[in-house]
Amino acid sequence: MKLNLYVPTDKELSYRGYLLSDEETMSYNMGYGDNGGCTYHKTAEELYEWYQYWKTPDRFYAYIQGNEDHAFIGEVSLHKNEKNDWFEMGIILEAKYRGMGYSVPALNLLLEYAFTKMDAKAVHNYFEDNRKAAINLHLKAGFTQTGHKNGIVDFLITKELYENNKKRD
Repeated sequence: MKLNLYVPTDKELSYRGYLLSDEETMSYNMGYGDNGGCTYHKTAEELYEWYQYWKTPDRFYAYIQGNEDHAFIGEVSLHKNEKNDWFEMGIILEAKYRGMGYSVPALNLLLEYAFTKMDAKAVHNYFEDNRKAAINLHLKAGFTQTGHKNGIVDFLITKELYENNKKRD
């Protein structure tokens, strides 16, 4: 399946609400969700308010969508780090689509957007070191592990490294 990034309107946020409330999809987030769980239950108004916060030039949010069937399979996001010269990223793949080869192409679409549309110099992500699938995803997409402290790993990819990796593919 070929993928694209679909920027939802403020009236198309129900899929985000579904992702955040799905226990299987959000299981990696245990301890950070509502009431110490892994999920978040947001009203339509809360989703709308969140989305307004993301509608700025230094932020990007989109659904991952299949080209052929137009089904949403997850989401991606970027925002400028306030202290460092990079963008922070996020990616969530709906649980039923994991392990099917969508993660790396989806992350590559996000990186392409970051480096070509947002003029990012680098993209950064960090998460718990027990998330082996996330570690493998970042390494396959060309990120370099730049830190590991207190159970958290840091990954970074520069525009130059991204472009060099594209030339090799």
